[in-house]
Amino acid sequence: MTSGRCQPIERLGHDGVVLPPHLPGVLQTLEPTLDNYGYLAVAGFVVLEDFGVPVPGETILIVEDDDGVRQYAAEILRDLNYQVLEARDSITALKLLDADKNFDLLLTDVVLPGKNGRELATEIERRRPGIKIIFMTGYSRNAIVHQGRLDRGTELIPKPLTEAVLARRIRLVLDSEPSQAQG
Repeated sequence: MTSGRCQPIERLGHDGVVLPPHLPGVLQTLEPTLDNYGYLAVAGFVVLEDFGVPVPGETILIVEDDDGVRQYAAEILRDLNYQVLEARDSITALKLLDADKNFDLLLTDVVLPGKNGRELATEIERRRPGIKIIFMTGYSRNAIVHQGRLDRGTELIPKPLTEAVLARRIRLVLDSEPSQAQG
């Protein structure tokens, strides 16, 4: 826990708390609890995991038709020092691909206008074998779930997104070896 980041609760929409500049030994002496939002809290502070350091230049393409969700995800990832490309739909995402925009990971909604997220991922995998892909959905898992199981190699994040889940899954996938399903 001592390698994690501390974030003032006020930034997460809670009542205002001021973060002191230094907390030596606090995390070893106080009992951590979960706050109402599922964050680990110690003495009025939210402790976020150390999500790893992005490799310089690691870029994520976010494809999401809901502007608010897309902007929120982009803000989280930029705060974590990732480079971010954004697309509102599969047509825009494929235009970025055609323009030779480089990205290390595709983060796409399952339900999109035009080609859905699965169709977009299939096209991008065909043109860039080995690309890492994470799907996100707030709807039915039927577009990527078959017989009650995710397709092999498929990563899924449920919406609404949280910083902890998004950051952890992005780092895990980027650090993983390409799956057989991805080339």
